[in-house]
Amino acid sequence: MRARPDQAVPSVAGPAPAASPVAFALLATVQIVLIAAITVVSVALPALRTDLGLTDSDTTAVSLAYGLSFAGLLLLGGRLVDLIGHRTAFLLGVLGFAVTGLATALAPGLVTLLLARFAQGAAAALAAPAAMALLTAVFPDPVRRRRATAVWGGLASVGATTGNVGSGLLLTWLSWRWAFVLPALAMLVVAAATPRFVPAGRPAAPARLDVPGALAATAGLTLLSYGLLRTADEPLTAPGTALPVLAGLAALTGFTLVELRSMTPLVPPAFFRPARRTVALVAILATAGAMATTFLVLSLHLQQVRALSPLWTSMVFLPFGVAQIGTGMVTARLVHRCGTAPVTAVGLFAATAGTLLLGLALGAGGPVWTVVLGLLPLGFGVATAFAGAVVGVVDGVPDHQAGLAAGVANTMMEAGPTLGTAAFLALGAAVHAQAAPERGEPAATVAGHAASFTAMAGTLLAAGLLTTLLALRTVVRRRATTPAQP
Repeated sequence: MRARPDQAVPSVAGPAPAASPVAFALLATVQIVLIAAITVVSVALPALRTDLGLTDSDTTAVSLAYGLSFAGLLLLGGRLVDLIGHRTAFLLGVLGFAVTGLATALAPGLVTLLLARFAQGAAAALAAPAAMALLTAVFPDPVRRRRATAVWGGLASVGATTGNVGSGLLLTWLSWRWAFVLPALAMLVVAAATPRFVPAGRPAAPARLDVPGALAATAGLTLLSYGLLRTADEPLTAPGTALPVLAGLAALTGFTLVELRSMTPLVPPAFFRPARRTVALVAILATAGAMATTFLVLSLHLQQVRALSPLWTSMVFLPFGVAQIGTGMVTARLVHRCGTAPVTAVGLFAATAGTLLLGLALGAGGPVWTVVLGLLPLGFGVATAFAGAVVGVVDGVPDHQAGLAAGVANTMMEAGPTLGTAAFLALGAAVHAQAAPERGEPAATVAGHAASFTAMAGTLLAAGLLTTLLALRTVVRRRATTPAQP
């Protein structure tokens, strides 16, 4: 029987070593904690601001510091993982995250807090691709690795939900500082258990690092992310927003030119050559953007419009997490049986339906349970789309580029929230400004929130149609190359 083009071919050389569920649990814990570290700050910001006496600009800087360094350094981190060895890079990233997390919790003022959060993001940029690259060592058998990677794809949304829900619980009974202490302690436990349970993975492979490319990529992603995130406070045409965006785009253009000419590029152009990989990266970008914006907009709506407490706001997101966990139990089998593109497309269409339902629920002003109805298909769709798309990115990648693939996939997961939040919130703000004079402030706020969800639905639908075209093309090619049965 001929394998599908988008599926890995199982090894026939003999039985592969048994995979360790403990090792996978340790790696998964790291991925969940790294993503939760982003959303846990959102709900904690008001308490943190009061305790440290921060201004509006200070609060914005604190909320951006971790994500900026995390997203900006992921491509470099992925390359370093392959150069210094997978487990070595993993331990350095995990221990760095723990130390900087404790420094954040103990920060007496703004400067220490910002430095600690920025350093924590840098550690995360090393730990995230290393954890994903180690899946190759934990699951030597290609079939089991593919299923594990499908489960891995849903961990980002689980982490985002954990951070959002956990922050509400912590702020209800404990100080905001515990939002940084508990993740740090979890990382210390992982670091202690790693030498015993996690295999070494690919050892260090000394090679020349593309320094110009690394600098251009880091500067470009960081500046572009910063400029786009500034659109939450001022328009894109303002100097404080336009200048970093333009500088970031210029640096990324320079990065592309450097990579095309470099003998040892940070990201080889051939990596993007398979259409399924490029489409999968687009799906990750769109899904991550929609998920992050949903958390932000819905949190604001429930607290500002519905007057819910932080605890009850967090509880509304619980069904989203339950839908993700339930979906994760079946997506790995679906990816193996149906292929990456069909599963990704189903997830994108389900997420489209969820965002449309959320937009209608917010616009109609119905009870909170109508919001939950939208979160259920969205949770299923996000988990399914991530599962199929992440496998689509790493399928066929050689072991010496495992860190690179993980870095690129994680970059899309981090760039999606930045791009999505900036675009969707800008549209919502425009609708709000247009509706305010006629309909009043509360109604205009609701209209802006609903418009953001409508825009998310359109983006997810476009990504779903693109992925469907890829799936259909794969089927046509497979039939064309399959010999006719006598």
